[in-house]
Amino acid sequence: MLCATGKAQDNASEQEQIKNKQRVSYIYNFTKYIDWEELDTKTEFVIGILGKNSTDLVHEFEATAQQKKIKGLPVVIKHFSTIEEITPTNILYLNKKDDYLLMSILDRLYFNHCLLVTEGYPFRVSMINFIEIDDEFHFEIGQEKIRRAELLVDPALLSFSIQSTADWNLLYNRLQEEKKTVSDQDVELKKLNEEIDQQKKEIKNQENKLRATLDEIEVQNLLISDKEKIIAQQKEEVKNQLKRLQSLAKEIVKNEDVNNQLLATFELQYENLANQKKELSQQNKTLENQKDEIRNKEQKIKLQNDTLAIQVGEIKQQRITLYIFLAFIIFAIIFIFYMYRANKRRKESEQKLHLRNQELISLNKSLDSFTYRVSHDLKAPIINVKNMISMLEEFTDNSQNPLLPEIFSNLHSSTNRLESTIIDMLKLTRIERIEETKSLISPQEIIDSLIPTYHNELQQINAEFINQINSSTIVYASDIELKSIFQNLITNSIKYRHAERLLKIEISAQITNKVCTITYRDNGVGIDLKKFEDKLFNMFERFNTNSTIEGTGVGMYIIKKLVETNNGTIDLNSAPDKGLTYQISLPIKPN
Repeated sequence: MLCATGKAQDNASEQEQIKNKQRVSYIYNFTKYIDWEELDTKTEFVIGILGKNSTDLVHEFEATAQQKKIKGLPVVIKHFSTIEEITPTNILYLNKKDDYLLMSILDRLYFNHCLLVTEGYPFRVSMINFIEIDDEFHFEIGQEKIRRAELLVDPALLSFSIQSTADWNLLYNRLQEEKKTVSDQDVELKKLNEEIDQQKKEIKNQENKLRATLDEIEVQNLLISDKEKIIAQQKEEVKNQLKRLQSLAKEIVKNEDVNNQLLATFELQYENLANQKKELSQQNKTLENQKDEIRNKEQKIKLQNDTLAIQVGEIKQQRITLYIFLAFIIFAIIFIFYMYRANKRRKESEQKLHLRNQELISLNKSLDSFTYRVSHDLKAPIINVKNMISMLEEFTDNSQNPLLPEIFSNLHSSTNRLESTIIDMLKLTRIERIEETKSLISPQEIIDSLIPTYHNELQQINAEFINQINSSTIVYASDIELKSIFQNLITNSIKYRHAERLLKIEISAQITNKVCTITYRDNGVGIDLKKFEDKLFNMFERFNTNSTIEGTGVGMYIIKKLVETNNGTIDLNSAPDKGLTYQISLPIKPN
């Protein structure tokens, strides 16, 4: 039992070590999508861990900090045991199991522009919060709290997170149920162990009584053996006396003459012999009495043996009863387990039946939900795969095999391509599932808000960006969806820019007949409309043969879908090597 327990503890320790590595990898990946103001003036990036029993996690952070930097800065790890010990950090991590008051911590972090990363809390109570279910991590983002800390979050990170309260509560409730089930099982196991210990004590008492009875019987057997030895010695003395008498009788026959002279002596000896016979008779009587006593003791020993046999039978019966009781308990546990699984399967069947009925009622809605669920559920495995590839690359010596760098490069390229596809699918399902609120908005303000996001990238390629839209120009649309339209347009222009000339982007607008027509123009590689006219704005269609340019073929479809969702139209004019021109028409008032 001790060996098995030790092995189980070692396995649990190894599993927790792997989870700590995943936690560290997740937090490092979060930093790629978060921007801290004035970070370029800092000389180090500080990560704090708040927890009473977080030594192993702190060691994992320190080991990773020796190998990796964040935002080009060396990483410093700080461990806090109480809220009062907290000093300014860039990231603070804590776990709900340590039972800290979260609200008092948040007020302090807002002031210090610190990102709070928590684990195990309910929906939207933290900045970034994740839980672990079935050896897989899921996370959600409190965007409002991140903005209060004056931090900038990349929209790509939002697409990876769980954005529905119902989805999060489903995972959170499932985690609580698993914890309760484990707790109930521990209580039942403890009761069972107590009953087994009680039975062991009773068996040990019976064995002690049996051992005492056997010791008493052994002592009695030793006494009987000693008395038998004494009787044997007395019998030997009688035999010796008889031999002496026989020898005297022979001498009397041979020496008749001496007989008379020795008659007095003989008579005296005869009297002595008579006395000895009397003594011998007395000894025989004593021997008979002792034999009777031995017989009585043998009967008592026999009775004690019978009692001992009955007690041994009772002990065996108690053991059999104990085995039957243990077998019954095991059978009851198995029965409860199978009943639980049967009930779970029944509930799952009822849930599946309900879902199928809902699918029959609204097939399109179910298909959209299915697409969103598949895309969403693939996010966590993709992140885990990317993390595992990074961990494997860190702990692998590339010098041992020259093919390893190429293999890791292909793995990164494949996972990034799959991640981009999932992000685009999530964008598409969000468009089809969520109806955004429309209002009168300014396209100029939307574009100006995007410029800082692309400023560094446009500056690196010396691109020219011209926004000619007047501040008085307004359209009736969703600000979120209009922002997504321009994000896709600018991203495509950068991705498909011409290799032999600097990128130039021009945006203008004109209002006619209650419609605002926005013209978006770039000087990129363009599209052969004669060749691809029937495939424009179709899903998963690519119009560039350059394999070095990554893309999923969903961007133009998303643009058209977003424009149509806002009651608008879109046209495209283009030619190879001549760039392209989009004309997007949107209403300026509600219908």
